[in-house]
Amino acid sequence: MNTLLAKGIQHLESTDKVLREIIKKQGTCDLSPSKNYFQNLVRAIIAQQLSSKASATIHERFSKILGNQITPENILKLKNEEFRGSGVSNQKMNYLIDLSKIYIKDKYVFSNLEKYSNEEIIAVLTKINGIGLWTAQMFLIFSLNRLNVLPLDDTGIRNSVKVHYKLKKHPDKKSLKKIASKWGEYSSIAVWYLWKALDNKNSG
Repeated sequence: MNTLLAKGIQHLESTDKVLREIIKKQGTCDLSPSKNYFQNLVRAIIAQQLSSKASATIHERFSKILGNQITPENILKLKNEEFRGSGVSNQKMNYLIDLSKIYIKDKYVFSNLEKYSNEEIIAVLTKINGIGLWTAQMFLIFSLNRLNVLPLDDTGIRNSVKVHYKLKKHPDKKSLKKIASKWGEYSSIAVWYLWKALDNKNSG
């Protein structure tokens, strides 16, 4: 575990008693940077509006169709029925095709995204058809390991906060921001633990 991640976990344990208990139960956070930018964006697009389990299943099928080689070139070779056969919807098929074309055309920009601020990266990514704020935020967390990302529109986070903070209803953005104010610059770690806790609760 890197020093910044360890520092973030320590901060969360000391400032948020709910997260302290979750961290104790869920163990080590395995967030780490990944240079597989294209593959990670494909995974995030597939995951849109799906549960973790459903998105993992579809991603596995999609990867298998591509011979476990998720590249823009291979995606552009697929036929429509191959997308549908893996469970990828027509809308997401178009998103993945557009992403593949843009990636091939402007690979340099994608290979250097880590040099930009969160806001600049979101601005670049959300110009691409099918990539909205949530998908860009997933990229920041899981590809670039930015630890200060708070995806306020994420259904899983809202569900997990409702359950673990024992709220009567799902928190709105204002309520979620208030809870997250304790997390400082480590919101990504907090939401990772909240996702993990919800997944384990649902599968338990």
